[in-house]
Amino acid sequence: SLEALQRLAAGEGGGAVERSQTLLLVKNIDSSASREELSSLFAKHGQLGHVLLAPGNTLGLVEFVEVGEAKRAFRALAYSKLRGVPLFLEWAPTGVLQPASAGAEQTGGAAAPAAAGAAAAEEEEEEEGGG
Repeated sequence: SLEALQRLAAGEGGGAVERSQTLLLVKNIDSSASREELSSLFAKHGQLGHVLLAPGNTLGLVEFVEVGEAKRAFRALAYSKLRGVPLFLEWAPTGVLQPASAGAEQTGGAAAPAAAGAAAAEEEEEEEGGG
């Protein structure tokens, strides 16, 4: 979710965190890059579940369906360049994306994150209410 991306960017959560084997956190994305460009780059290495970009487009999440494909993509694309800017990859913490219900095979990245977005919106409202 967007809120999870923002927490990751802020470095919140500290300490050792369990990492996903299929979800990549992509940092240092050129701000003019699109979600479609990111999808196209990573899809060369396997079937994608979700591709999300944070506002500003400099941070993203790319989820693969298969662990082996995610690992191959990580090795192939770490420090590779998109629009002349090197991509910094790391394995995203588990639980960043909420499990999608039946539509987990969507590559559009718009419909499935809606379920995760609903939970994030509830958390966001709780946080805003306290300040």
